[in-house]
Amino acid sequence: MGIVFSKLNIYAFIDSINSVNKKFLILSIIYFFIYPWFGIERWRRLVVKKYPLKYNIASKIYFLGEGINLILPSKIGDLSKSYFLKKYRICPTPYANGTVIYEKFLDLVSILSIFFLSWMLNEQVLQVSFRLIILFVLVFLIGTIVVFNLHVLENKFSNFIPNKYDFITKPLIGFFNYFKMVKTDYLSIIFFLGFSLFFWLGHFFQVFLFIRAANIDIGFFQVTYFMPIIIILSLLPFTVAGFGTRELSLLFFLSEVSTNENIILSSLLISLRYLIPGVVGLFIYLLFEKNKKQ
Repeated sequence: MGIVFSKLNIYAFIDSINSVNKKFLILSIIYFFIYPWFGIERWRRLVVKKYPLKYNIASKIYFLGEGINLILPSKIGDLSKSYFLKKYRICPTPYANGTVIYEKFLDLVSILSIFFLSWMLNEQVLQVSFRLIILFVLVFLIGTIVVFNLHVLENKFSNFIPNKYDFITKPLIGFFNYFKMVKTDYLSIIFFLGFSLFFWLGHFFQVFLFIRAANIDIGFFQVTYFMPIIIILSLLPFTVAGFGTRELSLLFFLSEVSTNENIILSSLLISLRYLIPGVVGLFIYLLFEKNKKQ
């Protein structure tokens, strides 16, 4: 963050704040009352394919995870969903882990799909190595095939690993079998992919509104072009909640279309996407979970 603020003229930054486009800002804030519920419902539906999960419990778990994301890097807080599913006796840990990993898989497929569409429309904005993209896609496809077929190793685990290590092998086999179950339901895969694409287009639309609120004149498909890259970069475990990484990335992509002050303002506004749900999650923890421990 020190590098980011070294590029900032404080007086020009104050002017950027005073000049914020209130219409776009209000629209982006209103969107906070819409998008989380789609994400909660998507994950809840992954769970209820086999185990019942009430919407209010799913919402509580979601926001608790967002609170943890404010403390730990790489959105590790999302993994807490598995912990809370077991804590509330909703489903076994292997199944819970499967829902979380599958959710992240759906996110990545959606982000990449939106990026490729935008790349074809906006290739002139930034020349990205075609070979690098193909390599990334191949690695992703190979990884996907491996994960969805790990269940074939079940017999090898059972035959070659001693029974005293069942506490390791059984959860792994249960996790592998989750994806065996998923891949047999093609209609479900199509439904969740469509749901996820719609969900992420909404995410990027809110980012677009925040950027426009900072008086940066840019199109929606330009946002869907560089934001997938920024989101993936911000998941790297260098900073907490992507702070710093996100700002530097936006400065790189938007330096030719706006001032540093407007770009940093837009980044801080975008950060509200993580701060507001995170603060709600911390409030829920202090109000409910901490009292339980006492």
